[in-house]
Amino acid sequence: PRGKETHERLNYSFVVYQPTPDAIVTKCPERNQVIKKYTEAEFELYAKGESRASEYAKMAPFWLNVANPDGTVNSAYGHKIWYDKNTPEGKTQWEWCRERLLADMYSRQAVMFFGTPASQYEGNKDQACTLSGTFLIRGGRLHLSMVMRSNDVVRGLVYDMPWFCLLLREMAKEVGRLVGTYTHFAHSMHIYTSTKARALAMLGAK
Repeated sequence: PRGKETHERLNYSFVVYQPTPDAIVTKCPERNQVIKKYTEAEFELYAKGESRASEYAKMAPFWLNVANPDGTVNSAYGHKIWYDKNTPEGKTQWEWCRERLLADMYSRQAVMFFGTPASQYEGNKDQACTLSGTFLIRGGRLHLSMVMRSNDVVRGLVYDMPWFCLLLREMAKEVGRLVGTYTHFAHSMHIYTSTKARALAMLGAK
């Protein structure tokens, strides 16, 4: 894609039975330091509802290259679900999901949307990789399933999954349920050849 050789699996999924928001730990100590630092910084920006590219660029300069004309980024996930109240009832998506679950423990309506039609315009350089997340209470536990249109294992998954697991843990607290499973689904799960050596190092392979 776009001249970049890619190792890809279509419609790939996996389930985590003991989800944790802790930073991903690989078999590469140097990479672990980078992952931990970026994960903690991203968590902080999400918690504040930050959407300015200039703030994300402090973690990685590439965010300035994908900024919208107004200086924001579309992948500001924390802002999208915890702060943005651009919904018919003036609620955040987080509030909507919590209310659905409290009103009906078997609800299938507790859905958060990350990718929206508003970002479907020519020239958009930051098309959110995450499409949606669905909370379900089954067997007395709260489960979360995330769907992604695209997921880079090396530069995306290791940062995305801990935060998604954080969402599961926090919502479980708010609706008074035990934490269940985390399910991850990506339409395109991939590794670029340019980062293959880094991926192998993370796996402890030569």
